[in-house]
Amino acid sequence: MKKSLMLIGVVLILSGAFLVNGKYFEGLVGPIQEKKQIYSGPVDNLTVGKQAEYGTLFVVAKEQGFFKAQGLDVTIREYESGAPAFANLLKGEIDMTNAAEFVGVRNSFLNEDFKILGSIGTATSAWEIIARRDRGINNISDLKGKKIGLPRKTLGEFFLGNFLLINKISLSDVKLIDNTPLALSEAILSGSIDAVMIFEPHVFNIKQTLGSNAVNWSGQSDRLNYILLYASGNTIRNKPEAVKRFIKSLVMAEEYLKNTDGVVEKFMKETLRYNDAYVSSVLPKFRFFVALEQPMLLLMEDEARWVIENKLTTGTKVPNYLNFIYFDALSEVNPEAITIIR
Repeated sequence: MKKSLMLIGVVLILSGAFLVNGKYFEGLVGPIQEKKQIYSGPVDNLTVGKQAEYGTLFVVAKEQGFFKAQGLDVTIREYESGAPAFANLLKGEIDMTNAAEFVGVRNSFLNEDFKILGSIGTATSAWEIIARRDRGINNISDLKGKKIGLPRKTLGEFFLGNFLLINKISLSDVKLIDNTPLALSEAILSGSIDAVMIFEPHVFNIKQTLGSNAVNWSGQSDRLNYILLYASGNTIRNKPEAVKRFIKSLVMAEEYLKNTDGVVEKFMKETLRYNDAYVSSVLPKFRFFVALEQPMLLLMEDEARWVIENKLTTGTKVPNYLNFIYFDALSEVNPEAITIIR
């Protein structure tokens, strides 16, 4: 009998399954199978903001039971972009959210009661400028005097500023129209604006609809965009252990992605309802992982200087972003993922 039980245990381990509260969690390999990864204390409730595929690790952690295994009851709230999600974070309506590094930079001049827990991925070529040819726009120089839409206080604000600067176009040479990503998509399609700086999946949808009437340029060139995980100061102060278990759940989700083919593709198709063409085009643009990397810090400092130079703040000094980082959670869960020099 003992031998049989031992054999069953070996089979479960080799198949990547483990038992929690009478339920098997499958597909896991490596250190996340260890008993010490399973939490047995009281359940903590967390509300987390997310934007489409940018919060992929959240959904994987929830659907695979990693949050539950860590004693977390996580409610995921969808937002159009990181800026409104971050605004709700500061209001105390949500505990955490993902958003681009620029969103944190923009807010760092006005509010210090938030923390960066780490990056949960990166995106390249996710932002583009799309213009209508029927407005006489065929070259970048044709953007002068045109209405360009963008969601202000998002990374698009920084990317558009740099794009225009590189191409010797002043911000005063264009008319900026601020709105939500969905409203901007509708505006460029209806022709109420001439061009738009926008991110995926809106990029793909706009180009598909406009067809040959669209002309587009890379909005971020080769510049990396970090997808950061932010937490409110209250969440850090009141639920530090829950925050650590949340990070642990995301690390488990990261490892699951590494060891299971087609997970992100399946998530985009089945959960987000994206079609095959979009999924194929966008998959190479994203990487999902949990880390605190030195280049992230350098990007934030660069963006802060741009905010100051363009008088988008009354501040005159780049904040010390080390003070905005909460190292404790990732240090405990996966210290090797931290490369920031302290």
